[in-house]
Amino acid sequence: MEDLEKAIIETTDSMESLAEEERDHLNSYLQKNFVLKEDLYIHHSNEKALNSLSKEVIITDYCLKQKMEKPFSLLLAEHSMDEFSKEKVEVFKQLHTNLSVIPIPSGYHFLPITNPIQVANTLRKTYTY
Repeated sequence: MEDLEKAIIETTDSMESLAEEERDHLNSYLQKNFVLKEDLYIHHSNEKALNSLSKEVIITDYCLKQKMEKPFSLLLAEHSMDEFSKEKVEVFKQLHTNLSVIPIPSGYHFLPITNPIQVANTLRKTYTY
């Protein structure tokens, strides 16, 4: 477990834009993803289910191919966006003209954990009528 804890802390420490409280929440979340089984710590997910889902995602593109009639917002973690992700967003925006893409500055993959205040403020601002 010490090796896992060290790797998790190294990972979250590399996320320079995280506030200390969010870093603590993410460390806790990631560490609780591992359970002790027969003297080994393993990830809690079911390997067969995960592999099956992975194969299905590769075969089937789940990126909302049908246009949605209701407007919606897509919150994106700025630090997790690579060039491929940016290209996918552009294609997605062409299909969904009622889409609002909102990058969360200094955001990381686990937005509700790493950037809860920015997410809450964005949703409040976007959906206050």
